[in-house]
Amino acid sequence: MQDEADDRGITLIRTARRRKLRAASVDTASFLRQWLFGPNRLNSAFNLFSTLRPITRPRQSDLALTLMLTPRAEGGSPFPPRANEVFDLVNRYSSAATDGTLGLQGEHLVLAAFAREQYLLTGEAVRRHNTVEWTESDHNLDFIFEKNGVGYGIEVKNTLGYLDIKEFVTKVRMCIHLGLKPIFAVRALPKTWADALIAAGGYAMIMGYQFYPWTHADLAGEIREKLHLPVDTPKRIEAGTMQRFQDWVVHPKTDQPDLRIAERLLARFEAVRTGSRMK
Repeated sequence: MQDEADDRGITLIRTARRRKLRAASVDTASFLRQWLFGPNRLNSAFNLFSTLRPITRPRQSDLALTLMLTPRAEGGSPFPPRANEVFDLVNRYSSAATDGTLGLQGEHLVLAAFAREQYLLTGEAVRRHNTVEWTESDHNLDFIFEKNGVGYGIEVKNTLGYLDIKEFVTKVRMCIHLGLKPIFAVRALPKTWADALIAAGGYAMIMGYQFYPWTHADLAGEIREKLHLPVDTPKRIEAGTMQRFQDWVVHPKTDQPDLRIAERLLARFEAVRTGSRMK
C-alpha cells in the first residue's frame, strides 16, 4: 500500500515537470514532495491520487498541484479531515506563490540588506551593465550592485525548491558576460551548483528559509508547524548571513575565477537537463 502511495506521489512530481509548469507551480510540487516524503509522511491507510486543477486565482496557464486522499475501500471510513487541511494549505500557498507575493518579499529583503551595507544599486531587472548587453536570451538579473569598483549580479529566488537549472546556467553565464560576480540569494542550492558559482567567481547566499511577509504570518505559521517546512517571516535578513557575504568579499574562496572549469560544469548541467552526453 505504501509503495503504491510512493509511486503515485512520484508520478505527481513527474507530471508537473512533464507539463513544464511555471516556476511557482513547480515550487508547489516541491512543497508537496517534501510533505509527502518528509517527517509527516502520510499514513499507509490512505491511497494517494494526483490531480491538476486551477488555483484559486489562475493566471494564464498556471496550475497548482493538489492531492486527493481517499480512504481504503474496506471499512468505509469517512473522508479524512486531514485531507481538507492539506487542500486548504496547498491552495493558499499556491495563491501566495503565484501572485508574486513571495518573490517580491525575497527581493525586498535582499535589496534592504545590500543597502544597509552601502552597496550601490545600479540596475534592477536588467540585462545590461555599463556598455555590455546580454543578447543570448530575454533573461534579466534581479539586481546589479557595485561597491569599491566591483559589480555584483544578484539573482533572488524565494522558493522552497531549487531554481530551474536552465535559469541558473543562464544567469551565471550572463554575469560572466557582463563582467559581474554572480550572487544567488536562495533558500538552498546543490553543492555542485555552488561549485560552479565559486569557479565563476560567485557566491551562494544561502538563506535556509522561504520568506513570507508579515501579512502572511498565519499561513507561514501553519506551514511551519503542521508540515514542518522551512518558512519564516523575518523583518530583515540575519546579520550573520550578510557578514558571511562580507567575509567572502574580503577573502573569496578563489583568488581568481576559473571560467574554464565554470563553463565545463555549466555545460554538464545542461547536458544532464537535456539528456545528452558530453564528449
